[in-house]
Amino acid sequence: MKKYAVAFGVPDTAIKISGLVTTTKDESKEIRKLLPQTNKIILVTSAYHMPRSKSLFERQGFEVTTYPVDSKVSFEATTIIDYLPEGDSFKKSETAIRELIGRLFYGLI
Repeated sequence: MKKYAVAFGVPDTAIKISGLVTTTKDESKEIRKLLPQTNKIILVTSAYHMPRSKSLFERQGFEVTTYPVDSKVSFEATTIIDYLPEGDSFKKSETAIRELIGRLFYGLI
C-alpha cells in the first residue's frame, strides 16, 4: 500500500507503517501507538465494516471521520428477477454473518 501511496504523490516521509495485525481491534491499538499525539483520523474501510471499525478506533481515543468505500449497495431499479436466488447470495450472506459475529465479539451490538 505504501508503494501505491507514493505513486499517487504522498511523500514517503508522511507514511507510517504499523506492526503486523490480525484484527481490527489490534489495528486500532497499533495505530494509537504510531500516532500517540493524534486524536483526529480519517478512517477508510469497507462501508459494511465501518460501524465496527469506527467504534474500535473511538475506544482508542480517536475522533473518527469516516470515509466508507467498497459499498455493497445497489441503487438500480428492482425487478422480479432480483428476488430469485443466485449462487453469489451465499457469499454475501457469509460476509454479513461474519460482520455480525465480529460486532457481537467486540460487544458492539
